[in-house]
Amino acid sequence: MSCDEGGPPRGSCPRGAPGVPGIPGINGGIDHIVGEALTFVEVPAAGLYTMVVNSDDGFQVSVGTTNNVKSQVLGEFNGGRGSSDTQFYFEATKAGVYLFRLLWMEGGGGANVEWFTVNADGTRALVNGTQAGALRTFLQNHGELPRESLKSMVHLP
Repeated sequence: MSCDEGGPPRGSCPRGAPGVPGIPGINGGIDHIVGEALTFVEVPAAGLYTMVVNSDDGFQVSVGTTNNVKSQVLGEFNGGRGSSDTQFYFEATKAGVYLFRLLWMEGGGGANVEWFTVNADGTRALVNGTQAGALRTFLQNHGELPRESLKSMVHLP
């Protein structure tokens, strides 16, 4: 996932950004906005995953159930900043399709968000991107969500 308010793409994924849906808002502005991506993410195998959000300004990534999508926060940045990476880890104890939520907050100035994973070889793949190793996403899940199968790991600044 990669969105930018305009101008050249930011972050490190090799794909141009489609813009940020919903801006300018009803008052014509591009500041003080919030976006949410609610999606089912297929985690293909058990193991440790490195996830990164590049954002201007803050964000929160959580995983949970349809009744409580914020049951476990995996990574977040709460504050203002220019376009910057926040890297965090999670461990999947089994493969499955999990409900993820990315909440993005924009205060003032530039506006962008990019959500990706880092493969074992160091390459990056957008969530639902076309790059090798990209985690697939779905609007709906047609099975039971795994329970207690993702654990938040070390959060690095």
